[in-house]
Amino acid sequence: MGGHSTIRAVRYAAYFAAALVVLLVAAALAVPAFLDTPAVERELKRKLSEAVQGEIAWEKLSIHLLPSPRGSLSKVVAEIPGVASVRAESVDARLRLLPLLRGNAEIASVNLEKPAIRLRVAASGPSESAKPEEAGATPVETYRSVVEAIRRFAPEASLDIEDGETEVEVAGMPSIRVRALQLRGRTDDDGLSLELAASSDAWKRLKATVKVAFSDFSGEAKAEVADAKPQPWLDRLLEGSPVKVAVEGAMLRLEGRSDGKTRLETRFELRAQTVALRQGGERVQVPAVAVAARVVATAGEIAVELASADLGPSRLSGGSVRYSLKTGSLESAADFDLDLSQALDATRRLLPGDSGKALARFEPVAGRAQGRARFDLGRLQWNAVVDIRKSDASVGMDGLPGPLKLASGSVRIAASAVRIERADLSLLDARALASATIDYGGPLRIEGTVSEGSVGESSLAWIWKEAKAPAAVVLKTPVRVQVQRAAWSPGRPLDLTATAAFDGGPGVDVDLSWSPALLELRRTAIKDAKSDASLVLRLEKGLAQGRFSGTLQSASIGAALKGAKLPSGGARGDLRFRVDLAHPERATATGKLEGDSVDLAWLLGRPVTIERVDVQADGQKLRIREASVVWAQQRFALKGELTRATDGAPVIDAQLTSPGVLVDALLPAKAAKESEPAKKGNEDGEALWKQWPLPVRGRIALRAGFVQYGERRAEPVVAMVTLEEQRASLELQQVRLCGISFPLTVEARPEGVLSFNVQITAQKQQLEQSARCLTERAVQMTGEFDLSAQIRSSGKRSELVGNLDGKVELETRNGRVRQFPLILKILSLRDVADSLKKDGVRLDDAGFPYLSIAATGRFDRGRFVVDESAFRSNSVGFAARGSISLSDKGSKPYDSELTVLVAPLSRLDSLVRALPLVGYIVGGTLTSWPVRVTEDIRDPKVEAVSPSAITSEFVGMFQRTLKLPERLLPKLGSPAAP
Repeated sequence: MGGHSTIRAVRYAAYFAAALVVLLVAAALAVPAFLDTPAVERELKRKLSEAVQGEIAWEKLSIHLLPSPRGSLSKVVAEIPGVASVRAESVDARLRLLPLLRGNAEIASVNLEKPAIRLRVAASGPSESAKPEEAGATPVETYRSVVEAIRRFAPEASLDIEDGETEVEVAGMPSIRVRALQLRGRTDDDGLSLELAASSDAWKRLKATVKVAFSDFSGEAKAEVADAKPQPWLDRLLEGSPVKVAVEGAMLRLEGRSDGKTRLETRFELRAQTVALRQGGERVQVPAVAVAARVVATAGEIAVELASADLGPSRLSGGSVRYSLKTGSLESAADFDLDLSQALDATRRLLPGDSGKALARFEPVAGRAQGRARFDLGRLQWNAVVDIRKSDASVGMDGLPGPLKLASGSVRIAASAVRIERADLSLLDARALASATIDYGGPLRIEGTVSEGSVGESSLAWIWKEAKAPAAVVLKTPVRVQVQRAAWSPGRPLDLTATAAFDGGPGVDVDLSWSPALLELRRTAIKDAKSDASLVLRLEKGLAQGRFSGTLQSASIGAALKGAKLPSGGARGDLRFRVDLAHPERATATGKLEGDSVDLAWLLGRPVTIERVDVQADGQKLRIREASVVWAQQRFALKGELTRATDGAPVIDAQLTSPGVLVDALLPAKAAKESEPAKKGNEDGEALWKQWPLPVRGRIALRAGFVQYGERRAEPVVAMVTLEEQRASLELQQVRLCGISFPLTVEARPEGVLSFNVQITAQKQQLEQSARCLTERAVQMTGEFDLSAQIRSSGKRSELVGNLDGKVELETRNGRVRQFPLILKILSLRDVADSLKKDGVRLDDAGFPYLSIAATGRFDRGRFVVDESAFRSNSVGFAARGSISLSDKGSKPYDSELTVLVAPLSRLDSLVRALPLVGYIVGGTLTSWPVRVTEDIRDPKVEAVSPSAITSEFVGMFQRTLKLPERLLPKLGSPAAP
């Protein structure tokens, strides 16, 4: 019974359900006939147009209730002016049933199949329709307003796009075509969800998901773009830039979230296989670029927090960029680890033109720099700070002997100044911990300090070489240096306050001011256990004035010099001085200065010692009470006074004495070789002294036991130098040179006029030493000689040789000729040599013996004229006449023109001379040879000539000088002997 009842109930329920379905189907089929379709269509069009703020049209609308209420639109066209256009073959809009029965259209969801969407994004700028409150909205407020608008417009709706195509156009940029667009969007009581996938020419794959809760506006989003190809956009963005960027194989991941109240947060990761930078023909490639960061937007600021950025071998980390929405200020900071070679090479390649070439002088560059950089930008000012915490960077630079190394330091840059703090710099073995401020807000000004510094041997050697400083005063290293203050600005002097210290040596303090017009040593002090001295000096417009005071020991200076022996002695006193460098004769001094055993070898590079000096001055008179100097083991003593005449000119009265002077020991080794070119540099005719009237007047007396230069020795030497207003004279009162006495007077007057007068006398002197001394071994002879000469000249330097006047008489007796080119070449002529050989005479190292040599001559217009000369020996004799050039006017110096007649003087000839009758018996005449001498007399050309070259006047001179009868001579005009 019970079972039948259950079966009956089920059967009735099935009948009811079937009837209900039939009723509903019938209603669904019948109701559309009773709907106000035009009203629904108008309502649907209005709402859709309002939603997109544009115009939407379609060709046909069909409303269906089954399987759910919906409106099917065919050939839909939507236009949003200036923003987008949408075309779709069909659009299904799911409608709510009850509003639809009342003639209203409430859209529950929209489904678009294969739509073609074209988006147009205008150039950025404020919208004319934007409300003032919207323009100033914070990112969080903007986010909430968008979510609120979606919730209000479509609280329960969905949007599906299947296999859509989209073209996005951004003003001034290439368009982006999106293919295979899949979109699923839903809104309900819980919130909004969105899923998006698409491909494009600009990327290989795009996937994104969004979820937002309507209750508290919290939400999160994720997006991934694979194999992005942003090159067309980069090329358009950098179209006007000289630097181009190429990116290959980029990937972007985004993760965003918001609490809906205070912040929006997005984490992103960007990777690229390579990033290439190009400028002109230069290309810089940065491999393996990876950036990871987070963007946080709050009501007050937008912040980018950098986790890491790998740029090839360089890296940034721990960075942030913060932009204040209220004040408009910008703050950024980041830790860096830079490969300097890569960074500088990239900078050099990418800078345009000369700017990049200027960096080429910084080579080589190596090492890394680690630290933190910060940049702050406000509305009124900005500043940047770079702290280098650790570095092994080195930079080469033209002109430096090695790379400049930076270990650490800090640079602060502002709109008006740059501040460098504790920069740890090193070069070779020099190091400095320096700070400086460069102020350019007004007039440029640079100030700096060196808190710690040292200079080693290598760096000091380079400094010495560049400064061309004397090698004798190389400082001992290391030199510890501190600069308390260094300041400079254009148009202002350089101010420097510094100290230097030496191991085991003195400390030196310097306080100076320098400009091209002024050097002011406000204080220079040298102090140690032995010395305490200071120097004050002001040099301006050629006027030097200052003061030396205290005690300065030579050992204190020696202790600061490399390789210098610690000398004894020193100087002490208190002396003020004032010197006009253009007129040193106007110098004045006040005070006293004493010194003893002052070794100056370290300073002069020569063995010079001041044994004793005692100077006193009272402003009007300078008295050298004692001055004793030992130079190259030669002693000089000076005494005297320097006073002033009524017209202010200085007047000197001094005495200089020495036991003897070896000039070679006083001169550098090259002086003798360089002296000749030095003379050529002072052209003939120039005055030795051009400043007239003379700046100094008075007398200087000189007395030396001897003065020797090379092998020439003058002894004794007594001289007096007299200085007058328009005249200067030197009087050698007593002097013997090469065994010859020649008192000499030389006088100089304005306009370069010189005059001298010398009288030479020698009686029965030995020739060997004198000949070697006077000719520098060019002539080597023995014998006894007499010499008498009086020579004078006057005029400018170029005129002195041409104006020479005077006579010379010379006679030598009983000696040998070892070296005399003129005589030996005459004796070597073939006929003469054959004659000598017949007499058993030959030329050898022992020399050629002679009986006498006599000559008289005079100076005439730049030539020495030989009036008569004769050579006489037992075997041969000859006489000569002619001239020798002494200047280069008309001929070369030392060019000769001499006529010589040579005759054999054998025993037979001697007999003929003694008994004239015998000469007639033996045949009348003896043979003789005419000879001509030309070219340089020091190595002359000697050749036989025709007897016709012999004049009757010459024959007379020949007879007279050699005392030969006329019958022993060849007849004039007869042919020369073969």
